[in-house]
Amino acid sequence: MKKRLLSYILALALCIGMCPVGAWGADATPDSSLPPNIDKVDSVEFTQSYLNGLSHSYNAVATPVPTKADVLLVVGDKEYTIPDDMKYTIQTKWYRVANNPNGGAPIKTEISYQPSDVGTYSASIVVSLGEATDDTPASPALTHNTADTPTFTISKKNVELKLRDDIKKPYDGLASYTVTTDTPTPFQYGESGIAEADYSSVIIQGNFRFDDSKVGANKTFTASDFSLSGEKAGNYEISNTVRTLSVNNAEITKLFLTQTSTDSMLVRNKQERTYTYALKGLLPTLPSNLMEYEDVVYKLDNVSVDRPAFFEHVDPLEGGDIAITGEKKDQLTVKIKEANHSGENPVATVHFTVSSKNFQDFEGILTITSDDRTPVKILNLEVVDRPQYDGTEVVGYTGLAEFKQTLTDGTLVDLPEGESINRATLVKTYEATGRSQSGTYGPTETPPTEPGEYTVTVSIPESNKDYAGSWKGTFTITRAKVTVKAIDRTIKVDDPVPEFKNPVLGVDYEVIGLSKVANHELRQPPTLKYATVADSILPGEFEILIDGAMVPDTTHYDPAIQFVPGKLTVKSHLDITGGNPFSDVSEYTWYVTAVEYVYNKGLMKGVTSTLFDPTGDLTRGMLVTILYRLDGEWPVWNTMPFTDLDPNAYYMSAVRWASQARIINGYGDGRFGPNDVLTREQLAIILYNYSRYCGKSPNKAASLDAFVDAYNTTSAGYRALQWACAEGLIQGTGSTTLSPGEKALRAQVAVIFMRYCTNVLGY
Repeated sequence: MKKRLLSYILALALCIGMCPVGAWGADATPDSSLPPNIDKVDSVEFTQSYLNGLSHSYNAVATPVPTKADVLLVVGDKEYTIPDDMKYTIQTKWYRVANNPNGGAPIKTEISYQPSDVGTYSASIVVSLGEATDDTPASPALTHNTADTPTFTISKKNVELKLRDDIKKPYDGLASYTVTTDTPTPFQYGESGIAEADYSSVIIQGNFRFDDSKVGANKTFTASDFSLSGEKAGNYEISNTVRTLSVNNAEITKLFLTQTSTDSMLVRNKQERTYTYALKGLLPTLPSNLMEYEDVVYKLDNVSVDRPAFFEHVDPLEGGDIAITGEKKDQLTVKIKEANHSGENPVATVHFTVSSKNFQDFEGILTITSDDRTPVKILNLEVVDRPQYDGTEVVGYTGLAEFKQTLTDGTLVDLPEGESINRATLVKTYEATGRSQSGTYGPTETPPTEPGEYTVTVSIPESNKDYAGSWKGTFTITRAKVTVKAIDRTIKVDDPVPEFKNPVLGVDYEVIGLSKVANHELRQPPTLKYATVADSILPGEFEILIDGAMVPDTTHYDPAIQFVPGKLTVKSHLDITGGNPFSDVSEYTWYVTAVEYVYNKGLMKGVTSTLFDPTGDLTRGMLVTILYRLDGEWPVWNTMPFTDLDPNAYYMSAVRWASQARIINGYGDGRFGPNDVLTREQLAIILYNYSRYCGKSPNKAASLDAFVDAYNTTSAGYRALQWACAEGLIQGTGSTTLSPGEKALRAQVAVIFMRYCTNVLGY
């Protein structure tokens, strides 16, 4: 039977508080074990080395719990270690100590981990000594006493930061240095004193920069405004007194973009031509717009020829048909023969080594393929809507041609970047459809003039070696409608009343719609008479009736003439108005008649009562105001779509009316620009839209091919200028210039409005 020994339990709670830890430690060298004749233990203490290690500078190591080697048994004035045969337990609880905001004793909060981070802590340590085993003599009775409870502190560790001597980064177009997985921290973690265990949880931040952003070695690298962040940053304190560090052996290395970059170039079958390819087409798109290619060099490595029939010889070292040329050796010249190839591509493949200062070398592969002329669609052209005969050539279509390629799935796309088709080279061909008044016509490049039905074909010429395509439309020139109008007359009281026994053209009547080009005249002049007996005894008005005229022929003109009556106005001597009131408009100027016309019609006023300012600018607000007066100044209440108008300005009602009538659209961003100077193109567009509003179909379209700047306009502007030129409203500023973007002067606008009211509106 096992011998049961007396059980001795000693429980000593050591709560480490505010007292110096040295008060807990024993000074004497302990004996190895308790003597057998000792029957009690006076106290349990801890070694001085253990207690000294509790307060320390941060070292990333958890505060150790006491072990058997740290416990001393005190008997009298002697210290002993725990015997090997004695059972024992050591239980430790940790507390974080914080100041009490309300005063009094510090606040202790129990924590479930061994302290390692900076802070103030205390511990509750319970040492229990228990019974011996059957094989070990029993220990004597144990007693204990309780000492004070000190605290301990883990303080911040001072670190002095140092820059690495191998700082480098790949080129990114920036002088700044950002810490990433590819560009690690520029500091030496180990030599700074930061514990290895904290490398991933202490981040050294700062403003890091190279002296420039170029690729190269032996660069100056500067770190400033550095600080610590991260989960463990609070355990360290930077001791550097100088807060700007630098090294002179940093490097920016070449960036790897790609291993291979490819592109293709198309050559045409059956055409002996020399092509030039800009080798920059092999350069990949850079990841950032801050980057740039510097000192790019293209080395032609080899050429593999798949279709020898296209070349004489291709050895670039012997001046072959494929060679790097150009002042900067940055283009490839390819000479091909007139060979046809309808089989598999490619014709040849050219291999380069592309080197540059900022990027690692990569292989460039240019594949040369062949094909016939690429078919394209010509879009944005519209046939004119039944223009009337006027003796001039009818182009037959309006609009500014656009060109699209068709993909295999039917999608229309723009031409490749850098390629275009010159609109001025397009070929127009006309042919009668069989219902022409003039019989057989065409095919010819001369636009028709006679009434009838025609087709117009707009084609890309054969001289274009890259693209082929055409557009076709059918239009009809109708017989002209003639208007014969009695001219209003004004006399004073007691003046002779005009008689119409032999009516005079231009005095008694006017004719609208006869061809000025063919100099056609009425086959029979009209008859004019008063509706009632006219006299000049008193002021009044008398209607002038007109009829009886006949058109020159029914091939060119509709026989049904529109007759417009006039009136004779008798005024008193004090009521005579009209004429030219402006001192800056001489009677010898080319625009005096037009100024008188628009003034007396109430369309345009002077800048003062005596000045018209013929060479002054006309604004967009002024133009819509003129049209508003011409239309009768009807009241409108629609919502204003523009945001840049002065609600108290003179043009407000006119702009509101013009917007409602869809005569103006503004710039498309909520602005109308009422004070912007009017351009010739804008004038044509607005008059074009007003004609549609009035029901006057703007169908005429003159050819603008003679004007070298005709395509310097929008699609809508081009169409409006075609119409305005056909109506004789706008003429070129020279024999080859139309100047669509130049401003329209007040005198020019007056002339255009007189022509517009007379020729288009028939006023």
